[in-house]
Amino acid sequence: MNNIGYNFLANSIYSTAEVAFKGAIKANNILYGKENYENVEPLNSLALLYKLKGKTNDAINFADKGIRILFKYIQSESQSLATAERQS
Repeated sequence: MNNIGYNFLANSIYSTAEVAFKGAIKANNILYGKENYENVEPLNSLALLYKLKGKTNDAINFADKGIRILFKYIQSESQSLATAERQS
């Protein structure tokens, strides 16, 4: 659904893009849980949409949520790497 939202966003159909992005987040929450990496892209998509609409505070909030999930994901994945495979 996130890709569909991008198509609407690219055509400046913001209200439909917003519905698609929120639908992607809702579906991912059901399938994977709220804090899953799958939500990073639609959260960032919503952040971009809100920035374009001039809703800066909403944009910051959604971008922050996406970044926090991404950092948690990176931290959890890096624990499984052998020390020799990690980059500093």
